[in-house]
Amino acid sequence: MREQLINQTMMAQEARKTGLDKMPLVQAQVELAGQAVLARAWQQKVLSEVVVKDDQIKAEYAALIARLGKQEYLVRHLLVADESTAKLLIEKLQSGAKMADLAAQYSRDASTKDHGGLTDWTPAGNFLPPVADVVVKLEKGKVWPQAVHSNAGWHILQLEDKRPFTAPTMEAIKPQLTQLIARRELEAQAQALKAKAVVQ
Repeated sequence: MREQLINQTMMAQEARKTGLDKMPLVQAQVELAGQAVLARAWQQKVLSEVVVKDDQIKAEYAALIARLGKQEYLVRHLLVADESTAKLLIEKLQSGAKMADLAAQYSRDASTKDHGGLTDWTPAGNFLPPVADVVVKLEKGKVWPQAVHSNAGWHILQLEDKRPFTAPTMEAIKPQLTQLIARRELEAQAQALKAKAVVQ
């Protein structure tokens, strides 16, 4: 690190000697770099001043638990780009093809493709909303008869199993909740600045 700083200083000095610091493009880049440093300093200042209260953490935790739900699901999932491919694959499933085989061959979901489309145990609230709406209605072992559309593509879903979801305690995730609330406050302050600022 020290060596890198020495080299950087020597190169910057040489650039100034040769007049590179007078070039408009270089001056603009130096200005942008300075603005980025100041913006990060402002963000750190705001985050250090945010006071997250216990009632905020409790409310955030309650909302999280409500969103996650009381069950978690083990799902086979196949993602394709278009509806016609999804319909064709559902027909194959209805004709006896195995979801795991089709997922391994056709799915665009890199996280599950190599596992026959099998997800980890997941609470409903962690699925994309249109997928979650279907997962909670699925019967064990069944494939949903239509593909489900989301902004990621077309999903074919099969429920392997479900079980009660044991949520983490509030104390266990208090640091993450605190950070989430502080980041939200930072975003609110940034939006307020944006609303009243004149960028020059």
